[in-house]
Amino acid sequence: MRIKILLMLFICLLLAACGNNSGTSGNSAESDSLVAVEIVEEYPEQATSDEPTTDEKNESGSKEASVRKFLLDMYAIVLPVVEKNNGEKYIPKYFGEDLLDWYRMVDKYDQTYNDGEIGCFDCELWTQSQDPDADIKATVESVRFETDYMDNESAIANVRLKGKYNPPTIITVRLVEDGARWVITDYNGIASKMKFYMANHPQ
Repeated sequence: MRIKILLMLFICLLLAACGNNSGTSGNSAESDSLVAVEIVEEYPEQATSDEPTTDEKNESGSKEASVRKFLLDMYAIVLPVVEKNNGEKYIPKYFGEDLLDWYRMVDKYDQTYNDGEIGCFDCELWTQSQDPDADIKATVESVRFETDYMDNESAIANVRLKGKYNPPTIITVRLVEDGARWVITDYNGIASKMKFYMANHPQ
């Protein structure tokens, strides 16, 4: 391939020299075009595209489906008990390790210093409502994926919760893969809320 390119360049220079000697530029332009065409034909594989491949699309669709299933399965277990304020027992099952550590830290602080008073959370956690409704249904409205600067991927889902009486609520859930399952790393912004709360309530 290199020999062919060198040969074409040599022919180009030769034709250009002949064109200069005859006082015309037509032959030079024609030879330049010929070389350009030949080089493009030699390297057709250099053309690239930013469009995702079929495999990438299939993988993304599979991940989105698994996130939706995880959330719907979770809410099917959690929502029936929130009206009686029994949803907290499922927090260790679905929260990631870091978020669970923060929750336990805040809960311990409130039990110690704010027993019987409003602490970090002034509403039921799963529904983010002070008066959880009955017969709440969950609908996953959207799922998207983000990658941080260390190439760690997160899923961000918007979930619509609607009961019999209260207006619908949109909950934003951030998740990451932990082995073969998904875990929650933030639930409607409570991660930053807990960190801010503890920073302003020194022990």
